[in-house]
Amino acid sequence: MHYTIIPPSSDLQSLVSHYWMGTWDCSQAPVQDLYYAIGSSTTDIVFGFKQDGARMDLLFSRIQGHTASYRQHKVPAYHQLLGVSLPSYAIPMLFGPSAKELSEECLSLNSFLGRRGNQLEAQIAAACSPSERIAVLNQFFSSFLAKSHPVDKLMFQAIQILKKQNGAVQVQDLAQTAFLSEKQFKRRFQDYSGFNPKSYARILRFESALRKHSSSTKLSDLALQCGYFDQAHFIRDFKAFSGFSPKEFWKLGED
Repeated sequence: MHYTIIPPSSDLQSLVSHYWMGTWDCSQAPVQDLYYAIGSSTTDIVFGFKQDGARMDLLFSRIQGHTASYRQHKVPAYHQLLGVSLPSYAIPMLFGPSAKELSEECLSLNSFLGRRGNQLEAQIAAACSPSERIAVLNQFFSSFLAKSHPVDKLMFQAIQILKKQNGAVQVQDLAQTAFLSEKQFKRRFQDYSGFNPKSYARILRFESALRKHSSSTKLSDLALQCGYFDQAHFIRDFKAFSGFSPKEFWKLGED
């Protein structure tokens, strides 16, 4: 598989983490019919395509909510995936509903976005190249900026603190920073991020390990770099969020 990350337009960088594309070589790999999701702090809108000569025909679209577990979804057989990764806190900012509503969910695009989801799917299907599809996505999300919903500044600040510290922050300290009781803080944090603070911190550490991994890094060193107490805790969390041990998971990318 060839995997590419594409940045969003500059006006979207606070709301769109990135776009991504995975393409399987039809001559060397079997057609894919499972969409595999791992633990993630982002909600992904995903489009699946099947190659027909020089064209990529759109087969399906899904919105995979932020999740603290790994899962597989049966989908029409595809050769390429195009996705947009949205931080979970972008859901209430862009679309209005609490982030909790998409937690652990996998939905059709139109069931969540209605008519606008159908329009986006039609525009993606009509686009002739990856660059045209990215332009469609940039335009789609930019259209929400003028009427984006108010930011919960206290929770946004708490999330940025957690990200900066790779999740190594006590909930009580975050609550004090926000001038809230722990109970009030946890409720508002979950509405805004879709996770309770401890789960969100664990997922941030896991995502940090994915970013920092290299073939030359020892697992014990990587665990310490990402804020784990030891290698055993790291492997336990990695399996919980991906379904694989670290070595098994990274071997998948070599196939």
